[in-house]
Amino acid sequence: MRPLTRDAHRPLMQALRQIIGLGDAAAGLAAKLDKRPPSPAQAPLLLIESIGSAPWASATFVGQTHWVEVRLEGHADAVAATCARLTTQLGEAEFDVAGHIVADIAVEAGLPITDASGTAVCNLRLEILTIEDLSVPEMLRAWAGGA
Repeated sequence: MRPLTRDAHRPLMQALRQIIGLGDAAAGLAAKLDKRPPSPAQAPLLLIESIGSAPWASATFVGQTHWVEVRLEGHADAVAATCARLTTQLGEAEFDVAGHIVADIAVEAGLPITDASGTAVCNLRLEILTIEDLSVPEMLRAWAGGA
């Protein structure tokens, strides 16, 4: 069985959760399962719809492009605030991903959709470029084809 996360996926998702400032996921999920209306003070749930990556290289760097499609669910005010914060602040955020440098981030956010109960959903697509943080000897070996 192939793991769902590889390379930089796990640390990227951990950093993303910290940057978004998501609260207690268990409490949010319990409220959803109990069909309780979300509170404006409660952070929205972050649901991962899909995640993937592909190799990337330039003449001087090796890395990966990553994409993460997520859905935020919660109180309309909390979802709107989180979507706005992601689209304006995520590109400037500092990610701590061991062995990788986050070189670029793009966020595509849909408009939050609110139902009659005040619950909102917002879909986002994050595209992240990571570059392997190699030492000079490792770069030379990679450039020479691993010799």
